[in-house]
Amino acid sequence: VLPYHHEGEINADGFPVVTWAQVQKLSAEFGALLVDARPQWAFDAGHLPKSVCLPSSVEMTPAYTEFSENYPRNRHIVVYCSDLACGRSRDLAVQLRDEFGFTSLLLYEGGYKDYLTNRQ
Repeated sequence: VLPYHHEGEINADGFPVVTWAQVQKLSAEFGALLVDARPQWAFDAGHLPKSVCLPSSVEMTPAYTEFSENYPRNRHIVVYCSDLACGRSRDLAVQLRDEFGFTSLLLYEGGYKDYLTNRQ
């Protein structure tokens, strides 16, 4: 995994906050995995290119275990949900860090709505 140095905002939970331009760079140059924290139905209606769906949940699900078995703990992971008002991405990032030991989590707080506005 290539090291990524974040220059920008860090949220109260210690996660770097990224923009759509940074998400594109992280994906293309650093192999970041884009993870949609919204429910499956929202993901099916539209999502960021090359992203996977892992709905945020208070309950541990088989999907969480499968996810943790399929990706290295140090892989760069960009978590997103709908928009700034949606807390699912933050909740999922906390779970992935605290319960599964992932170490390179970033938040795309603008989420799917920001992507729709800024995609090219």
